[in-house]
Amino acid sequence: GAVIAAATIRQVNLMLLIGGLVSGPLFLSWWTARANLKRLSVRRRLPREVCAGDPLVVRIDLESGYRLRGVWSVVVEDVLTGPEASNPEIIRGAVLFRYLSPQKRQALSYEARLPRRGRYHVGPVRIATRFPFGLFYAVRTVDLPDEVIVFPRIGTLRPDWFPSHHAYEGRTRRETRAHRATGDFFGVREYQQGDSARYIHWRQSVKHGELVVRQFEKPRNRDVVVLLDLHWNSEDGERPHDDTKDPVELAVGLTATLIDGLSRRGGAGIALGLGGNETAWIRGPVSSGIMGMAMETLATIQPAEASQLPELLAKAGNGAFAASEVIVVSTGPVVGEAYECLTRRVAAAVPAPRLRIVDTSQPEVFQFFSPVREEKKPRQRNEPPSDKPKPEEREPAASQGAGGAQP
Repeated sequence: GAVIAAATIRQVNLMLLIGGLVSGPLFLSWWTARANLKRLSVRRRLPREVCAGDPLVVRIDLESGYRLRGVWSVVVEDVLTGPEASNPEIIRGAVLFRYLSPQKRQALSYEARLPRRGRYHVGPVRIATRFPFGLFYAVRTVDLPDEVIVFPRIGTLRPDWFPSHHAYEGRTRRETRAHRATGDFFGVREYQQGDSARYIHWRQSVKHGELVVRQFEKPRNRDVVVLLDLHWNSEDGERPHDDTKDPVELAVGLTATLIDGLSRRGGAGIALGLGGNETAWIRGPVSSGIMGMAMETLATIQPAEASQLPELLAKAGNGAFAASEVIVVSTGPVVGEAYECLTRRVAAAVPAPRLRIVDTSQPEVFQFFSPVREEKKPRQRNEPPSDKPKPEEREPAASQGAGGAQP
């Protein structure tokens, strides 16, 4: 612009020519970059829920409204804002459309991992380009508000959570054997250290290439009551920033893992009591609907200043503890009035269920729960020999009588 103004004042044709050669591409780049974005429409498709740490795949649809010309090098950028109001985490995802044909629609996807549970706000969308010469950066913002619910991270229950004697506590040896003999054989599982050799299913062990043992379905009431007591205050100190060490996130993750395991097992009823910044009860047979309600509530629940267990028990109602097991997951020790009220309600149930209390502020929680999924490692061919008995080393037939059906 300055070159053209000086050339016009001094009437220098050469300078006018140079100014025209310089300003022409600049104007063309500015006008083309802006014009390329005017008739583009964008749409986003994403799942409504995902577990923390799992990949979230978001699909971006870009459609051109131009009849004759295509559009080159368009970047669509999306923004996901975390649930924390004071210091929200911002995650960005972007896709590049190299060329979009006239009046055509094209779809690309980006992948993001949302590290924390809660409600994430999605949007707005920014459409940008530097085409054709990269001299100007044109941006158009499209307000596409959306929301995705991030469920708690599903962890892994380790073998110590399922000790074999728990289902038969209080029984004599004769009653235990008779009960196992009348149980329904429903499958096999991998051999674990401490399993009795009499329950090894030899035929299936040969078929699977590793030792497996029988599993029996106990003809007992398998309904489960899970109570989550979520509380934390300033006297407890500052919460760890690592979710795998935070007692609050450990408690929520353990509860979500229990619910997920019950939904996979099926055929049972569940009563879930949630005590935090709000108290609620979710009851019913295990189903996808109950699972969704429980996970959505766990995604947004926050700790209270003090234990909500007494209030939660007061809202339980009659018959709430008519189950085979009551599991209490708490961010601190259950003592005093809360413990007395809990044991009273459990003892009043007929038949009395088994009570288990888990304090996620203690390091012992990691003995039976891992806050991340632990994938099963495939057996290597050159794996050193283990202490498991070999399939060909069978015990005498008399020692297999208490295991139930013969293979």
